[in-house]
Amino acid sequence: MPANGHTEVIDPAVAATCTETGLTEGTHCSVCNEVFVAQEIVPAHGHEFVLNEIIDPTCTEDGQRIYVCKYDAAHTQSETIPALGHTDPDNDGHCDRCGEQMTGGDHCKYCGQIHGGAFGWLVKFFHSILAIFKR
Repeated sequence: MPANGHTEVIDPAVAATCTETGLTEGTHCSVCNEVFVAQEIVPAHGHEFVLNEIIDPTCTEDGQRIYVCKYDAAHTQSETIPALGHTDPDNDGHCDRCGEQMTGGDHCKYCGQIHGGAFGWLVKFFHSILAIFKR
């Protein structure tokens, strides 16, 4: 049987992603499968996250920094920005950030903040003890 010679075909390159390996372009014979240029593995390049969005925290709700992989936006990660908490440095009974009336306690005569809730009395008690030792 006479030889037909080689019929070269291109094995296309496959791009690497952040999670999957890729391949370089190669060639082989479609008749006898002899490899002329072997495909080589291209390693996955991993995630490279870039800041995409910031959700600002409020006095009572956490915020978030949301990052997206620059190679594949389906991959995201986020980090929490803690809630800021209410503040009332002018002692008017309203939060200076959000304007919410701060109820459930009264102003601590030692630090000026409102300590309400189930343990507000305990915080005020400890502040009074600290005040004694600061004299």
